Amino acid sequence: EQSCIFCGNTKKLIDYKDFTPDRTIVLNSKMSHNSSNMTTWTIDNQEFPNVPPITTSKDKVYYLRIQNNDTKNMHPMDHPMHLHGGHFQIVSVNGIPPAQTEFRDTVNVPAGEYVDIAFKISEKGDWMLHCHILDHEDMGMMMKVKVE
Repeated sequence: EQSCIFCGNTKKLIDYKDFTPDRTIVLNSKMSHNSSNMTTWTIDNQEFPNVPPITTSKDKVYYLRIQNNDTKNMHPMDHPMHLHGGHFQIVSVNGIPPAQTEFRDTVNVPAGEYVDIAFKISEKGDWMLHCHILDHEDMGMMMKVKVE
């Protein structure tokens, strides 16, 4: 068993060889075509609240691939993705498992790369997954995680 200061004793949720994502979400950005010419930040080409939620069950392990395609701007952007309501295990970064099991609530997803995570949430309700760069969250890079 692994220990985590935020989550107590927790065992590994999955080995990489067994990982098949329940869903892949794609992070990106785009310029608004309005008078403000602001950048909006998207998940699956949608801005919150229009991003379809992840729906899972209480205490069910959910497998998620987070793909960062935000590479076409002058400055490609990393996105530190933060999960409310629970912690997750980093299963792989670009298909390479970490040297040790890690449990977190935030992981940086580098531009042009992907991170596989496994999580379970023990409380029913609507939780959030969002970029921890607040401008990115505020301009659309956020989604609900519905736990039934």
